Amino acid sequence: MNRHMRRSDMRTLRRAELLTHCIPSDDVEIGRRKLLKDAVRSFRLPHGSHKPVCISCRRSFLFDGAEVGLFLFAMPVNVVGLCTTSAFCVDCAETLTPEEIDAIAARVLRTVAPGGRFLDAVRR
Repeated sequence: MNRHMRRSDMRTLRRAELLTHCIPSDDVEIGRRKLLKDAVRSFRLPHGSHKPVCISCRRSFLFDGAEVGLFLFAMPVNVVGLCTTSAFCVDCAETLTPEEIDAIAARVLRTVAPGGRFLDAVRR
């Protein structure tokens, strides 16, 4: 992906409502959805300035031996094929409380959607 395309994608993300998911890395749903599977594949490959790290402890998934425990996906509503991906390492996913994970995820998502509002999930 070149610089122009990335800037265009970021403008799209910042102007859209986002659908977000925090999913365990071994969840079978990732393999069933092409968009998520492609997003994970892209996340795992270093390209350009992208060096995948844990969004909590900053350990590198490429160089520090960290393994992904949870993926954080953000997809703009009504835009097909666009997904931003972040991840928590296994150690952080297992030791952080749900509240801490939510706070870190919100911090990361604010870089994607500055000034965005986060709504609680619908509980059934």
